[in-house]
Amino acid sequence: MRRRGVVERVGDQRFKVVYSYNDVQHEIKDLRTEEEAGLVCDLLASSDSASQVHFTRVKLCSQIVPAACTESLGLHSLVDRLCGSELSRISFLDVVQQLQACASRGVDLSPQQGSAGGRLLCAAAGLGLTHATELLLLADPLAARATDSAMRTPISFGAEFGHTAICQLLLDAAHYTIKAADEDGNPPLHWAAYEGHTATCQLLLDAAPHTVNAASTEGYLPLHLAAGYGHTATCQLLLDRAPHTVITASTKGYLPLHLAANNGHADTCLLLLDRASSTAAVADSKGDLPLHLAARFGHTATCQLLLDRAPHTATAASSEGCLPLHRAANNGHADTCQLLLDGAPHTISTADNDGWLPLHFAADKGHTATCQLLLDRTPHSVTAANSEGCLPLHLAANYGHTATCQLLLDAAPHTVTAASTKGYLPLHLAAGYGHTATCQLLLDRAPHTVTAASTKGYLPLHLAAGNGHTATCQLLLDRASRTAAVADNEGDLSLHLAARNGHTATCQLLLDRAPLATTAANSKGGLPLHFAASNGRTATCELLLDIAPLTITAANSEGCLPLHLAANYGHTATCQLLLDRASSTAAVADNEGYLPLHLAAGFGHTATCQLLLDRAPHTATAASSEGCLPLHLAANSGHADTCQLLLDGAPHTTSTADNDGWLPLHFAACNGHTATCQLLLDLESHTTATADNDGCLPLHLAAHRGHTAICQLLLTEAPETALMPTLGGRTPLQLALAPAAWPPHMDVARLLLAAGPAPAVLAALSHIPAARPLYADFVIARLPLTCEDWAAVPSPCPGLSSFLSAALAHSTNQARQLVQHLPPANAQRLRIAALSLHRAQKLLAVLLPTPLVQNILVLSCAA
Repeated sequence: MRRRGVVERVGDQRFKVVYSYNDVQHEIKDLRTEEEAGLVCDLLASSDSASQVHFTRVKLCSQIVPAACTESLGLHSLVDRLCGSELSRISFLDVVQQLQACASRGVDLSPQQGSAGGRLLCAAAGLGLTHATELLLLADPLAARATDSAMRTPISFGAEFGHTAICQLLLDAAHYTIKAADEDGNPPLHWAAYEGHTATCQLLLDAAPHTVNAASTEGYLPLHLAAGYGHTATCQLLLDRAPHTVITASTKGYLPLHLAANNGHADTCLLLLDRASSTAAVADSKGDLPLHLAARFGHTATCQLLLDRAPHTATAASSEGCLPLHRAANNGHADTCQLLLDGAPHTISTADNDGWLPLHFAADKGHTATCQLLLDRTPHSVTAANSEGCLPLHLAANYGHTATCQLLLDAAPHTVTAASTKGYLPLHLAAGYGHTATCQLLLDRAPHTVTAASTKGYLPLHLAAGNGHTATCQLLLDRASRTAAVADNEGDLSLHLAARNGHTATCQLLLDRAPLATTAANSKGGLPLHFAASNGRTATCELLLDIAPLTITAANSEGCLPLHLAANYGHTATCQLLLDRASSTAAVADNEGYLPLHLAAGFGHTATCQLLLDRAPHTATAASSEGCLPLHLAANSGHADTCQLLLDGAPHTTSTADNDGWLPLHFAACNGHTATCQLLLDLESHTTATADNDGCLPLHLAAHRGHTAICQLLLTEAPETALMPTLGGRTPLQLALAPAAWPPHMDVARLLLAAGPAPAVLAALSHIPAARPLYADFVIARLPLTCEDWAAVPSPCPGLSSFLSAALAHSTNQARQLVQHLPPANAQRLRIAALSLHRAQKLLAVLLPTPLVQNILVLSCAA
C-alpha cells in the first residue's frame, strides 16, 4: 500500500497536511505557509519510513522509502539519518502529536529571517519537544537561525522555558544565535535568567561567557533580571562568573539590588549585599535608594536587612525630597513605618520638596492605621501645612477618607476651620468632590463652615454644585439654605456653576430653594441661562426657561443673548430650543452689532448657520457695527462650507465691503485660505481688482503675508494687479519683501517677478536690499532682456552662472550681457575655458558641436 501526505489549503492564510498511516488519516492543521506544510509532509513521510524500519527490523531502508513517498525531495537521506538513531524509537503518532502542538502555537516569523521550519522550531523549543526539535533541525538546519516578529530565535524560547537539552541542540546547529538579541536587546541568557533557569544559564554561560555582561536596550544585565525576580541561585551563578555586575546600573540607574529590594526578595538582597554592601547607599536616576523601593511596597524584612547594612539610608532623600518613610506612609505600610521610625524617629517631621510630611501622604491615601501610628509618635504633625497650605485633614477630606478625617479631627478639632493658601477649608474640598459622608462629619464638628468663603468667594455649595454633586448640595442646603443665593467674587451663584456644566438635577434642587436665582446676573451680566446656553446644556436651558421664560431675551454686559452664546459655540440643539421659544432673537445684535449668525459663521458652525438662516434669512445681509457681514467672518476664518451656505442665500454679498473697504476676498486672501478664495472668485472674479480704503487689493494682503498659492490664484485671474500700488505707493512685490514681512517672502517675490513691466519690477527690486538674490531669478524669468533692463541689473550679480545656457539659447547678445554681470571669479573661469577650448580645437583641427561647447562653458562657469 502506498502512503503519502497531501497538502490542502484551509481558508485564505492556512494550510493543513492530511497523511494516511495504517489506514487511518491524520491531520496537522494551522500551518501558515505552503512551504511549512510541505516540510511537515516530508517529516511525516520520513517518520513513517523510520517507524517501519524499526518495527520490521529491515536494514535496507531503501526498499521502504520508495513505497512511502517517492515524491519527497531529500527524503532518502533524511530517512537514512533517522534510521538506527534515537529518533527511530519515537512512534509515528507521537510525531504527529508533537508537530500538531508546534503548528498550533502562535509564533509569527519575521519574513526576512524565516525559514520553512522556523516557526515550528520556535514552538518546539518553547514547548520542550526534544524529538520535534531534532526532526525539524534535521529537515531544515537553517530554522535554528529563524526569528519571530519580536526578533526572538528558537534558542531564546528554549532558554525562557528552561529546556536545557533543546538549547544544546540549537547551539550545535547555530552557535552564533547565543548572542542574538531580540527587539528589546535580550539575548537568550536574559530569558533564562529572567525565569531563573539556573541549569540553562550554566549551559549558555559555558558556551558564551561574555554574555553575562550583555545589556538590553534598557541597560539590564542578566543579573538585573534574575535579581528582580528573586532567583537567588541564578544570581549566585552569574555573580561567580562576573562579580562586578553587582554594581552595574541600568539606563534608569537601577542596580540589581534596587530590583530585588523593589520586589521584596530578601534572600537575593542578602546575596547582593554580601558581594557589595555599599550598593545599599546607591541611588537610581530618581534619587531612590533600594530602601526607598522596599519601603514603598512594604517589604519590611527587606527593609530590616538594608537598614542593618546601611542605617543612615533611613534619612536619605530622593530627588523629590522623599524619605523611605514617606514612601511607606504613602502606601499605608504601617509595619514598615514602625521599623523606619525605630531607626530614625526624627524623620516623622521631615518634609519633602512640596512640604509634605509622612502624615500628609498617609492621610491623602486614607491609611488610617498608618496615620494613627504617626500621630502617636508626633501629635503636632496634624497641624503641619504643606506648600499649598493644606493640612493632613485637607488631603483626607479631598478624597473622602471619612475614617481618617475622624481620626485627625479627634487629634486636632480646630483643624476643621484651617484654610489653605487658596482659602479652602476641608469642607470645600470634600464638597467639591461630592464626599457627602465626609461633609456630614465636618459639618457636625463645625456647622458654621457651610458659609465659609474661599479667597475667590466660593462656598462649599459652589464647588459641589459646579461638579453636580446633588446629594452633597442637599446636605449643605439643609444646613444653610440661604447659601443658594450667595455669590462668589465673580457674582456667580451656585446655580450659575451647576448650569454651566449641565447638572440639571442639581439646578432643580437649587431652584427649589431659590427660584429667583434664575434672574440673578453675575458681574458680567450673565444669567444661569447664559452659562447653560454657552456650553450647549439643552436640558438645563429648558428647565431654566420653564421657570423664567423672559430670560431668553436677557443680554449680558456685552449685549449677548443666550442665543448668541449657543450660536458662537455651535450648539445647534440648544439654538433650536431657544429659537422655538423666541425666534425673534435671531435678529438681535450684541454691543458690536453681531447677530447670532455672525458668531456661528465666524467659527464655521455650518449646521447652526443653516438653522439661523431658516428662521431669519435676511440676517445673511446684516452688517455689524464694523460693517461686517456673516460672510466676511466666515471668509476670515476660511470656512468654505459656511461661505457656500451664505452665498447660496445671498450671492451678491461677495462684493459687499465692510467699513474699511474689505470684501470677503480681502479677508480670505489676508489669512491664506485658498479654497475660500477660489470659491469667492468663482462667483465674482472682478473682486481681485477691488481696493480697500487704503488702496490695498487682495493681492497686496496675500503678498504681505506670504501666501504664495493665493498670490498665484489672484494673478491668474488678474495679472495686471501685480504692479498696482496701494495709496501709500507700495506694490505687492514691495510688500512681500518689506521689513515688516521679515524674513522676506521670497517665493511670493519670485512669483511676482514675471508679472508686470520689467522696468517697474527692476525699480521695485532696486529699493529693497533683501531683494538682491532675486535679480538672477528676474533674469531667467524675463529672458530676453532689453539693454535698458540689463543696465538695471547690478553687476556683479550672484547666481547668474547657472543661467548661461538659457541665455545662449536666446542669442549671443543675451549671453554676452549675462557674462558681463557675472562675479569676477566666474567670469575669469569662463574666459579660461573658452580660450582653452579654442586652442584645443585649433591644435587638433577639430570642430566640436556647438551644444557641447556651450555645456563645457556653462560647467566651467558654474564650477
